[in-house]
Amino acid sequence: MEQSLDTSEGHIPVKFLTPKQFMEQTHLSRNTVYEGIRDGSIPSICISKRFLSRQMPLTADWRSCGVIPTLLSGSIGAGTPAEAALSLADRGWPVLPVCWPTQDGGCGCGRAHQDKRIGKAPLSPNGWHDATTAKETIRGWWNAWPDANVAVALGAAGLMAIDCDSKEAIQEAVELGLPETMCRMSRMPAYVYLAPGGAPKINATHWGDSGHIDLLAGGYLVVYGHHQNGKEIYLEGGLPSPAPRWAGEV
Repeated sequence: MEQSLDTSEGHIPVKFLTPKQFMEQTHLSRNTVYEGIRDGSIPSICISKRFLSRQMPLTADWRSCGVIPTLLSGSIGAGTPAEAALSLADRGWPVLPVCWPTQDGGCGCGRAHQDKRIGKAPLSPNGWHDATTAKETIRGWWNAWPDANVAVALGAAGLMAIDCDSKEAIQEAVELGLPETMCRMSRMPAYVYLAPGGAPKINATHWGDSGHIDLLAGGYLVVYGHHQNGKEIYLEGGLPSPAPRWAGEV
């Protein structure tokens, strides 16, 4: 399938392949191809337009392997964390700085955070309650902590996230219904939606039969930077869609 792709070097033709077609052309094994896509050694250009447009693995082939493809469309706020934070503030989404990891997975902010708080702990005095769209404040934060991860205050931004923390959780959420929307890419994906009007700004964690779906409508979501395991965190896709009905009724 011949398509075209806008890049920093101009408008270039691209041939998208399904993983099966890629295996046939390269004579690589299934496991080698999926592992290569996962660790980045095989370019994501082999992903077909169908996967590109849906921001998630929808076929049984991809779901069974738990592969979350790297997409080719531009990520929101690509650049420095400060640039990402300012870009998100331009959308009217209040942001805040949070801890960032060192290259070996330790706390990078100097506050000796441990375990799951590494890369997630707020750095401002009042946590996510300090989230703002004020550019002077945002510039001041990232002047003080230029490597800080970027988080968005979900309730204040009018957003909610369906955060899937396992392959089983992705499968369960897909079966319940996931309209195409913005996706927060990280170790595992979180699907970002417009929160239903009047819905309480609270979180339901460890939800569903899988026990690994977090429905987040309050607090904050880390949306840019690096995970403790070294994976990049970024927002992919267009504007958020309205949340699926089931997520707003939990």
